[in-house]
Amino acid sequence: GGKPAEKSSVAPEKRKSKQTKQVLKSSTKKLFIGIRCIVPGKNVPTTGICIQDKAILGDVLNAWAGGMMHGRSLPSDARVTGTSETEVLDLRLPLELLRKKLPVKQGRLTVSVALPSAKAFERPPPEEKAKPAAKPAPKPSKVVQKVIKKPKVVKAPPPVTAKTAAEAPGEKEVEKSEEQSQSRSAEASAKEKDEETEAKDDSDSDGEDGNAFDRFLEGL
Repeated sequence: GGKPAEKSSVAPEKRKSKQTKQVLKSSTKKLFIGIRCIVPGKNVPTTGICIQDKAILGDVLNAWAGGMMHGRSLPSDARVTGTSETEVLDLRLPLELLRKKLPVKQGRLTVSVALPSAKAFERPPPEEKAKPAAKPAPKPSKVVQKVIKKPKVVKAPPPVTAKTAAEAPGEKEVEKSEEQSQSRSAEASAKEKDEETEAKDDSDSDGEDGNAFDRFLEGL
């Protein structure tokens, strides 16, 4: 009677392991979906993406629109449908809850996005850069605000007159003293010459007297 009890104790553990594996598989499941865009007068190719089934449909379509419409999000007037073109899909729901409402086309669960016009695909105009505001005129500094002092006027020296020339020794007095010294030296040299001539005359007279005396002696 103990054997059946052992079998029943092992079976629940195996069931739990199988259930956990199934949960892990279902949580990591990915879907390959296609987004078909319908625009009047414009042919837009279907975009295929691989994404987790937990992703929200609105987030997926906004990311798709950002790449197709120059950074814009999905337009508010877009109409998103699945198998039924009359039933609009709820963008707030995850894909795992909407997969039953999506048709399979070319091996992909397909979402149809209908737009009234191709305006959303036009490139937006470049934003004009705001012109920098004019800078206010700088206020004068404290140094500039101070009153500039008038420069001091240097007085010119008084004109030289006869009186001031007499009072202050100048070049004329120096020249006069030089002339006096030159005249003095000339007088001294002339006096020396006179003395030399007188001494010569005396010596000549002495010589003549001596010659006469010699002749007198010879006459005796």
